[in-house]
Amino acid sequence: MVANMRTSIAGLDLIKTYEGFRADPLSLGEARWLIGFGHVHVGEKPGRLSRGEAEILLKEYDLVAAEDSLQQRILTPLNQNEFDALVSFAFSLGLEAFETSDVASLLNSGDRIAAAHAFEQWNQSLLANKVQIVESLVRRRAAEKALFLTTPGEMPATASALYRPVRSPAFGPGLADAAPEAEAPPAAIAPAMSSIPLAPAESGGRRAEAFEGRRLVRTLGEDTEDTSEQISPEAITKAVSDLARLTRESPPEALDVIAGARSDKAEPPRQPIDDLEVVRLSADDVARGIEENRRLAGQSLAVLTPGVVVFALASLAGFVISLAGLFGAIHFARDSDASSGFLVTYGPVLAYVSGGLVCVMMIYALVLTWHRNHFHAGGGLGDEGSLG
Repeated sequence: MVANMRTSIAGLDLIKTYEGFRADPLSLGEARWLIGFGHVHVGEKPGRLSRGEAEILLKEYDLVAAEDSLQQRILTPLNQNEFDALVSFAFSLGLEAFETSDVASLLNSGDRIAAAHAFEQWNQSLLANKVQIVESLVRRRAAEKALFLTTPGEMPATASALYRPVRSPAFGPGLADAAPEAEAPPAAIAPAMSSIPLAPAESGGRRAEAFEGRRLVRTLGEDTEDTSEQISPEAITKAVSDLARLTRESPPEALDVIAGARSDKAEPPRQPIDDLEVVRLSADDVARGIEENRRLAGQSLAVLTPGVVVFALASLAGFVISLAGLFGAIHFARDSDASSGFLVTYGPVLAYVSGGLVCVMMIYALVLTWHRNHFHAGGGLGDEGSLG
């Protein structure tokens, strides 16, 4: 469940990078104009925008609808990186497509990894009446996915020796060639060779190299009077080189067999770190999440409404004081008396100035409070709007 979250600087930078900046409007047809960082203006051709104005328009107008959609539709708790990635993703797709996407449904079901993988489904667009893969969309989806999977704490470890990757069948058949079968080792060495674990990815050719190197080293270490089998220096050098390479790449158990001594205390297997726990949500959980979102929106409105009333009354009081000071100054100017005291002479002017300042400050505070009330208590804007 997402409550009162806003896009961070990292999320804004990602969106600005892939939306691009346009100071001058670009016509999209039908009185629609593209300007700033992906803003669509409907109506007459707008004027030129500065980069600062475009950033404010993006943050305070265009992204508000995407942020509100996440707060209403996503029921799984999110960290800031996940929220930023989803805001960029929703802004790129459009709210209707995002809310019905596999990313949203998988995330609500608690499967974050599957939801992150589903980002890659949206890398195509309609170009010249044909759906094609767009390079910038591929890169944007990859950046959003990477940000989504960036955990605030320690990254989950994935040691290559524990998790040897295999090719996903989703990309079609591969070009893997069948590896030749390795020659069976002699009967005298077979028990020792069978106890040496080899990585699953070792092909038949590599198994043959491993057997040959270990056989030569074992032969050199044996006390035998049979000198009929002569081993050349070149073969010894090659065997030692192969064995050194295999020692670096083999698991620790293989080194114990080669050295002839196993450790009495086996090291416990390392458990991978995975903080992305799969959460299963029932229909009741979904209903409670929606009700909680509505309750939070109501609380936000209840907290902000008294502030609006206080600032409105304060601004009205400042206006009345300023108006009274103005009338007092006019009256004193008509019937001025040189013997009048300081308070009578300058009191109306001070009341006029101070009342005006209070009025302006309270109106400014009132506008800010109304703005937050409007955008964070359910008054978000639609997908597209127009500039005033």
